[in-house]
Amino acid sequence: MSTLLRQAVDRTAEELTRRSTHPHALLVVQHGRIIAERRWAPWDTDEPMLVYSVSKTFTSAAVGLAVADGAFGYQDTLAELWPEAAEGAGPRARSIRVRDALAMAGGHSAEQATALAEELAWTRHPDGLATARAFLAAEPEHRPGSFFAYNNLSTWMLAEVVRRTTGTDVWTLLTSRVLEPLGIGGPPWDRDAQGHPLGFSGLHLRPSELARFATLLLDDGVWQGERLLPSQWIREHRRSQVSTAGEGFPDWERGYGWQVWMSRHGYRLDGAFGQFALILPQARAVVVSTNETADCAQPVLDTIWAHLVPVLEAGAAAVPEVSEPDLRTLQVPVVAGRLDRSRIRTGTLQEGDRLTLTPTGDRWQLEWRRPSGEQHTIAVGHGRWLHSHLVTAEGEIELAASAGERDGVLEIRIAVTTTPHTLVLNWSADRLSQHWFIEPLTPGGLFSQFRLSAGR
Repeated sequence: MSTLLRQAVDRTAEELTRRSTHPHALLVVQHGRIIAERRWAPWDTDEPMLVYSVSKTFTSAAVGLAVADGAFGYQDTLAELWPEAAEGAGPRARSIRVRDALAMAGGHSAEQATALAEELAWTRHPDGLATARAFLAAEPEHRPGSFFAYNNLSTWMLAEVVRRTTGTDVWTLLTSRVLEPLGIGGPPWDRDAQGHPLGFSGLHLRPSELARFATLLLDDGVWQGERLLPSQWIREHRRSQVSTAGEGFPDWERGYGWQVWMSRHGYRLDGAFGQFALILPQARAVVVSTNETADCAQPVLDTIWAHLVPVLEAGAAAVPEVSEPDLRTLQVPVVAGRLDRSRIRTGTLQEGDRLTLTPTGDRWQLEWRRPSGEQHTIAVGHGRWLHSHLVTAEGEIELAASAGERDGVLEIRIAVTTTPHTLVLNWSADRLSQHWFIEPLTPGGLFSQFRLSAGR
């Protein structure tokens, strides 16, 4: 690894930290090799992490496999592929093609998409057919194929079409045909109320696994000489299918492909709060960046474009000599403040959870009793992060916690390291409250952020 590239990686990591994007991982692959990686503790574990809408690209790839197998075609309409769901559908809804749904160009307006999601609470709805009927009963305001509006329900529909036409859900199809050959295996993927992969979100991946999939896309769907993804899907998914002018930020106005965003450099897999896999053909490189940033993650991309991409593009022509990757672990700041070893605290959150915090040596032990009676113990560090693994009735949660007391208020930060999110508890003499640093898209408190075990 050249000195210039090492400096560029360090400048990028420093700038991401300075700009308060709260980075968790930065991984750089060029010419098929990991050349640099920065991980921020406590997100430096080897646990797969929620990548939100990056999942959409995996669903899109599953659609590509199904089409290549002859299960259906890109020109087929959702109504043709799911006729039971088309009862009551108007002419525009009946004309939504698979390729339109892939491009978020089904014709529904953004307001329609939001209203559908709010009305149905569809990820928890036990009847998938009712959800599909509601989607097609909402007559699009625009002609399908002509208008972009981000719509999670479109991606869910695609995942369901794959399952109905192939008899195999997107998780199973991808695992056997793509992920296992990449050495990823069967990553956890959150399910809807029917037990089917969400499609639009919920996939959990390690940064290195995401980098492998992104490298497969960079290399035209071929891995170690074997074609894993169909060439037609590869060609089509990475070109702009619909205009996204007016989305408000430079890298969101470059157009949308088949469940990927066009960028000022290459294109990207894009998940909420700064979960990115950047495919950079001109640099023969892939960059994975995971963060806990606000709704607009443009500063993450600005930083990578400014500091890292120019150096990667300059080195694109020559394959570097084989050497060990430059790996380094950095630190998310722990909570500043003192440790009061004399005081046991008890309190109740507004939701009814009962908490007891006990100092033990140079740490605390947090006993958390849920209204259901389920109880868990969380280790809380002073001046450091301590990790805990919880098994709940719903799934698993990986946590890291640190705390400190200042001016009579104890602050406890609990990083859910299988997600991008951090929960903050503030505990004063007369009040215990909680808030998320960045509110998760999955509603609820700490225990709603569970992850299914691998293979579920």
